[in-house]
Amino acid sequence: MTLADWGIRVRLQRAVVAPAQSQARAKPGAADLQRENARLRTEIASLRAAGAPAPGPSGATAVGTSERLRVLMNLRKSQMSMVVGLLSGSRLDEHFVELFGLSPEEAQKLQAGLDAAQKRLHDAMRAHARVERDGDKVTIKVPPLEEGPAIYDQTTSAIQDVLGPERMAAFSALEADQLAAEMNNFGAEARTLSITRQPDPAGDGRVLYSLTDYKKTANGGYGTSNSTALGPAQIRQFSGPLGDLLPADF
Repeated sequence: MTLADWGIRVRLQRAVVAPAQSQARAKPGAADLQRENARLRTEIASLRAAGAPAPGPSGATAVGTSERLRVLMNLRKSQMSMVVGLLSGSRLDEHFVELFGLSPEEAQKLQAGLDAAQKRLHDAMRAHARVERDGDKVTIKVPPLEEGPAIYDQTTSAIQDVLGPERMAAFSALEADQLAAEMNNFGAEARTLSITRQPDPAGDGRVLYSLTDYKKTANGGYGTSNSTALGPAQIRQFSGPLGDLLPADF
């Protein structure tokens, strides 16, 4: 099953940017933009006034949270809103917790569910990885994971169990395209890490590395990132769960 079959799309940037419009179409819309800006200011003022009370004892979403999510969903539809990520590193983002009005108990439960899904994903990545070494170069290759769809289901179920129907609908509208990016695309991409140990240009004996992270999707898309002058601790951090596979003497 490919990533497209799951209906997931990766956004590498945090901001959601409206598609580019031609100059011919943009110029006549100046008045429309002014009216839209006025409408947005009104909605943002309403959002701030609504506040963010915590969910009540019954578990129902508080009115303030519902209003805030409604306004942001409207902004998202107009492609003018900023996306708040679910995770910051491996932990729940504090802005996400506030935005969705999570109680401490809900945040703890969701964090536990995401931790379990992340561990399953990272274990699968390491289990399927192939490590090759050629002198000062180590290559780690991970094929698309068969476990990916099940891990996706596990992750979304953990979120659904905590958010419930109303907030889950808002999550789907606001955050779903961020989820894959924050969860290593659920293993749907073939991934190759190429790590090279290099001489220290300063000549003081430090060990430095360069890293190329190449990802390829089943439909032919790809992405590459490069990092240089990384120390031993940094190279393992940048390698994520695959950093554990680097040889001890590398």
